[in-house]
Amino acid sequence: MAVPATKTSGIDRPETPSFKRELLATLPSLRAFAVSLSGRHDKADDLVQDTVMKAWAKQDSFEMGTNIKAWLFTILRNEFYSQMRKRGREVQDTDGAFTERMAVHPSQYGHDGPGRLQARRSTACRTTSARRSS
Repeated sequence: MAVPATKTSGIDRPETPSFKRELLATLPSLRAFAVSLSGRHDKADDLVQDTVMKAWAKQDSFEMGTNIKAWLFTILRNEFYSQMRKRGREVQDTDGAFTERMAVHPSQYGHDGPGRLQARRSTACRTTSARRSS
């Protein structure tokens, strides 16, 4: 009996009914773990959704017969750590105080408009001509 194929991001991949069934059976445990990590139900739901999306995209790397719960918990934990690292790099600037103090880099030589570039060229040509004539 042939396994039905699903179209995931343009690739035909066999859908394993037991993978889907086991994934769905693990959702309550994943949500409980996500709540314990994040402390908020809304963030936990987002974390579980990200985990399911990653697991579904990488289901071909999962070996059936191994512990799917451990595999999913690892994905969830790693996703949580990644989000925490990302949040640590972000700066909260709701009132725009940091944005106002940002330094503005000067424009590069030759890239500040065609008029300025032409003026520099003509100045350079006059300087070169003056050196030759003296």
